[in-house]
Amino acid sequence: MAGMGERATVRLMALVRHAAFAPVAWGLAALFSGSIVFALEPSVLEEGQLVHVAQRMAAGEHLYRDIVYYTGPLPFELLAFLYRIFGDHVMVGRLAMLPFMGLAAGCSFTLARQAGAGTLAHAVGAVWAAAPVVLFPMLSIFFYTNLAFYLVPVACLAALRGREATSWAITTGVLIAAVALCKQTFGVALAVSLLAAVAATAPAGRRVRALAAIAAGGASAALVCVAVYALRGDLSVFVYSLAALPFELEGSFFAPYMNFWPIGKLTPELRANAPLYLPTWIYLRTGILVEPTWLAVAFTQLLYASPFLAILASLALAVRRGVSPAVWIHLAGLVTMATNLYPRGDWGHLVFVLPSAATQLLFLLPVRADSPWGVRVLRAVASGVACFALYTLVVVVGTWVNTLARTPTFGPEIPLRPVTPSTRMKSIPRVIHYLRNRVYPGEPIFVARQEPLIYVATGTTNPTPYTGVVMGIRERQQREIVAALEPTRFVVMSDIDQPLYAYYSDELPEVQRYLERHFRVPADFEVDDLSWIQVGARGPDLGVTAIDFIDARADARFWRRGRDGRMRAAAATPIKLPSRQFRRLFAIELGERGGGADFRVDVPPQALFQADTGMAAVISMSELHEHPGGARHALSISFDGRQFETLRTTRVADRSPRSALRWQPFFVDLSPYAGRTVTLRLELIADAPLPEGALAWFGSPRVATPPPGGGAQTP
Repeated sequence: MAGMGERATVRLMALVRHAAFAPVAWGLAALFSGSIVFALEPSVLEEGQLVHVAQRMAAGEHLYRDIVYYTGPLPFELLAFLYRIFGDHVMVGRLAMLPFMGLAAGCSFTLARQAGAGTLAHAVGAVWAAAPVVLFPMLSIFFYTNLAFYLVPVACLAALRGREATSWAITTGVLIAAVALCKQTFGVALAVSLLAAVAATAPAGRRVRALAAIAAGGASAALVCVAVYALRGDLSVFVYSLAALPFELEGSFFAPYMNFWPIGKLTPELRANAPLYLPTWIYLRTGILVEPTWLAVAFTQLLYASPFLAILASLALAVRRGVSPAVWIHLAGLVTMATNLYPRGDWGHLVFVLPSAATQLLFLLPVRADSPWGVRVLRAVASGVACFALYTLVVVVGTWVNTLARTPTFGPEIPLRPVTPSTRMKSIPRVIHYLRNRVYPGEPIFVARQEPLIYVATGTTNPTPYTGVVMGIRERQQREIVAALEPTRFVVMSDIDQPLYAYYSDELPEVQRYLERHFRVPADFEVDDLSWIQVGARGPDLGVTAIDFIDARADARFWRRGRDGRMRAAAATPIKLPSRQFRRLFAIELGERGGGADFRVDVPPQALFQADTGMAAVISMSELHEHPGGARHALSISFDGRQFETLRTTRVADRSPRSALRWQPFFVDLSPYAGRTVTLRLELIADAPLPEGALAWFGSPRVATPPPGGGAQTP
């Protein structure tokens, strides 16, 4: 009986292992997973960039000449091509990603089978098939990293076969070039690592021929791309955008990496941005502002460590007993994926590494063809259990996220159901619907920071060459944006303003000043406690800045008033606060009875002091700062630096009134003092004792003079 059972098991396992339908089956399983989530979760930044640029290209604009970008052209050209055929609908790109998901899953399964993984190859197929759902939402959108991510397993399988077949080697080179034309860093890493793996594992008589064929395939694809851009007359800007511009941006996207110790704790640098580092599942479950548990953090640390553990384990195993060529080839793919963790090693980048890390670890499990049949049965059962568990997870998670998904709220152009807490908020839909009711089709607006999907959702155009802030080319960017803003009626600005994202006022100060001078949140645009993105409408020209108090704060004397009423020196820069509603915050450290800052200024003719008050609270690095309620903002003047005359005061709104959620103008005519040198005092006066560490702020305080040709300076 044992012999019959062994023979039956061997036949069954051989059928499962060698059946031609298996790669196709896992490809179809990946398609199924992708179909569960492909219509969920609009991506305002990543996918927004691709969709917005492809729409512009389909309308006749040229990538790199008319649109500034710094990654490869393949995803943009592919999506623009599809738009010309099927129409420029966001779902076109989502549907286009499904075949790539299936191709990656099928190729990963085949690579595992050729690595001798046996029935464990099905676990590899399941990993890739489950990834779009389990790692939702990043892997289901159309994005350049996604396209490169799905092409890497295909290139690895081609490289394995290219060791002995020239046609496959040429195909490998073409695929490496395709990856590079999606994301240059991926392409360089894949070229170096795959060439090294092929050189190390190819038969001695085939090594040079295989490497030459790979190089020829890659060079041919690159030459075709160069020829296309040369014929368009865009060769010089193409070379600059892909070879020079990325180096100008070097370091602009750096973010702290996940700490591996202590287990279960985030370092202070990461705590302020925990939603970026922890898995999306945690915030779908707990909400974006909930403090993560130590177990959630420890689990996250293990996930971040997994790629490095897989690489080290592979090298250790290779030294100990050697590994198959397929393991080396796939290790090259894993190293390529791991480069995505630099310079921003957050969750949105880690998701592109985890499937390869899991696959590599499965490759390293001991699989011997001459193992006792009982061991092989157990291995087959374990593989089946793993596949069943992964696909059960797909069904559970897929059902869960579809249950969380709400009715599409981004307008008819974006029929994607929001799932995550940030997209379920009213903030972005409020902006979209406000603009749709006020702009004409194709009207130019400016989305100032990093939300280009808003152009698509509102049917408007972008008058600038930029999809968002491109850190590192300040002067050119400021010049082109300010010129493009002249005819615009509306701008959109998010208040996500902190070191990890860059302070907009630091990166593009001239654009910030232009927005402060010409735009403010209109009275009929609704704001609430959770508003983080606003519409700005063009208003009266507030004039030319003669003195910017934020820029001049180093020359000011800061002080705080104690309980006894005496003034004591205070920190000049207590904290860097984010901009809110188109205004920078001039922060003042307070004592129990208030505080302020004194500026010695030469008052120009027709001068007007301009500032804003009333913003009740700001969040900086996840820390809430509430403005003292029931106090008074004041502007005073002195001619000798000792005796001050109050020019104007205004009561600070308490936290509850709606007026506390938006700025209120605080303007004072200084023209009677023109030509004189005076001391201006910006102050918060507290009627009741304030808590330790309290801050006050004015919004973009400055002295302005009338615009050229005159005109109103009041809002």
